[in-house]
Amino acid sequence: EEVSQTAPESFWFQLYSLPAQDHRVTFDLVRRAEAAGALVLAVTVDIPVPGRRVRDMRNGFSVPRRITPRMMAGALLRPAWLAALARAGMPHFENMAAYCRPGARKREYDTFVKAARSGSGITWETLARIRERWPRALLVKGILSPADAEKALALGCDGVVVSNHGGRQFDASPASIDVLPAVRAAVGERMCVLMDSGIMSGLDVLKALACGADAVLAGRAFMLGLAALGADGARHVARTLIEELKIALAHTGACDPAGAARLVVRHRAAWRREDFAAPGSGPSRLIPHSATNGGGDVSAPVLIEGSDPAPAANTELRA
Repeated sequence: EEVSQTAPESFWFQLYSLPAQDHRVTFDLVRRAEAAGALVLAVTVDIPVPGRRVRDMRNGFSVPRRITPRMMAGALLRPAWLAALARAGMPHFENMAAYCRPGARKREYDTFVKAARSGSGITWETLARIRERWPRALLVKGILSPADAEKALALGCDGVVVSNHGGRQFDASPASIDVLPAVRAAVGERMCVLMDSGIMSGLDVLKALACGADAVLAGRAFMLGLAALGADGARHVARTLIEELKIALAHTGACDPAGAARLVVRHRAAWRREDFAAPGSGPSRLIPHSATNGGGDVSAPVLIEGSDPAPAANTELRA
């Protein structure tokens, strides 16, 4: 609700489902997003269960957060960061305040989100119910299969976001850019296709556009800038991405984003349509699995011969 007042002309809402009580909170969040004026609802399906994030475990990162001596020592060495934290307070799940007791603190919000299995429980039936309730543009974030993109289109979704949740959720997922061309080929121009995961430079943006994306989403790059320099850091990242994209467009002769789609692309790691074949129908690199944590049928491919979930660095472009 607060964000809608700040940027009403570009306000999207990314929905993490909470499946308890037949998605009571999920559908209430949809209602609130509509009332707040969100122009786009993006339903997240690329985090069906919490991943075993070894790096987070090694660094002591958890929800709810546990303050360790190492963390305290690191914070004391950064007085400017501590001062900013004192002014703004600890980050917390503000959208969950309506579902916790009055006066609840951060730890209670964190516990609620963890216990509610945030992000899980989305099936095609759930997505159809969301479509019935949501009157504006609807995206499905976390699609890695052309068949799933076609099914989302059949349900009346306006677009898909090809995403593996930044390559930090499931190590065996293919890189988003490797399945992007197949997803675009499956749906053509009938729906919007965005790409997310691993966008860290303007050149990454150009590669995604050249491989079929209409646009990209970026999160990690902005979070790094925000963590380092606050709002100035996020603005710096935005300026850097724009400048790098302009330079990349000029070097390739694409000149503008529309021209990027006409570039010649050599993408050795791109998945072909036959790579998504079901077991028993021929050679396949897939192990089908449920991506809903609840008996649903949203599926994702699994790479079993050397996975790199980061952007495909070997994607080459020329005019």
